[in-house]
Amino acid sequence: MKMKKIRGYCFEIFMILLVLLLFYPVILIFLMSVKSDMEMIVSPLSFPQVFQFENYKYAFEQMDFIRAFGNSLLITSSSTIIGTVIYCMAGYAIVRAKSHRRLFQTMYVLFLLGLVLPAQSTLIPLLYLYKSLGLMNTYRGISLLYIAGGAAFSIFLITGFINTVPIALEEAAALDGCTAFGIFFKIVFPLLKPIICTLVIINAVNIWNDFFTPLMFMSGKAGRTIIMAVYMFKGQYQTQWNVLFAGLVLATLPMMLVYFALQRYMIDGMTAGAVKS
Repeated sequence: MKMKKIRGYCFEIFMILLVLLLFYPVILIFLMSVKSDMEMIVSPLSFPQVFQFENYKYAFEQMDFIRAFGNSLLITSSSTIIGTVIYCMAGYAIVRAKSHRRLFQTMYVLFLLGLVLPAQSTLIPLLYLYKSLGLMNTYRGISLLYIAGGAAFSIFLITGFINTVPIALEEAAALDGCTAFGIFFKIVFPLLKPIICTLVIINAVNIWNDFFTPLMFMSGKAGRTIIMAVYMFKGQYQTQWNVLFAGLVLATLPMMLVYFALQRYMIDGMTAGAVKS
C-alpha cells in the first residue's frame, strides 16, 4: 500500500511539473507583454520589475481592436456555424444512404483524400478563381474557403460518430410519418451535440488563429483580422515586442475562453466517435 501511495504521489508531482512546463510559454508571453521597451532589450526572460499594463491600451488602440475583433468574429462564426450544419448533413447522408450507396462511398473517399492534400497546392488556382468570380476581399469568399477547407476532417469525425447513433430511433420516427429532414433535425442533430462541440472548437480555433488565408485573400485595413492586426506590430527595422505580445494576449483570450467552456464536450465527442466506425 505504501508503494502504491508513493507511486501515486510521484505521478501527481510529475503531472504538475508537466502542466507547468506546458503553461510556461503562456506565462512567458504574459510577462513579456507587461514589460517596458528597455526591459525587453536587456532581460526579456526575467520577471518584470514594473508591470506596464499601458502596453495593452496601446495595443488595443493601434490594432483597431474593435474592428479587427469584429472581422474575426464574423468570419469565424459564419464559417463555423454554416460549415457545421453542412458537415453534419453530409456525414448523415454518407452513413445512412440507402440508394446510390456506391456514389456516397466514393464521395466519402474523396473527402478523405482532402486530409492528405496540402492546402498550399491549391493556392494559385484559388487566387485565379476568386479574382475571376469577384470574391477577393469579401467576407463570403473567405468564409467559403474555410467551410471547404474544414470539410474533410469534419466529415471524417461526424461519420464515425453517426455510426454510434441507433438507427432504431430514425426508423421509429419514419413510421410516425416524419420526413427525412425532420428525422435529421429533430432526432439525429440533437444527438450530435458532443461531436458538434468538438467541431466548433477545432474549426473555430483554426479559423481564428489562421494568418495565411486572410493575408492572401483579404487585403486592406478594413478587412484585417485580429491575427493580421497583431502582425502589423512587426516592422522591417524595428519591432515593439512588448506591445506585440500584449496584442497576442488580446487576440488569443477569446478562443481560450471558448475552449475552456466547451472542452468537456470536445473530449466526449472525440471518444464517442472512436468507439465504432
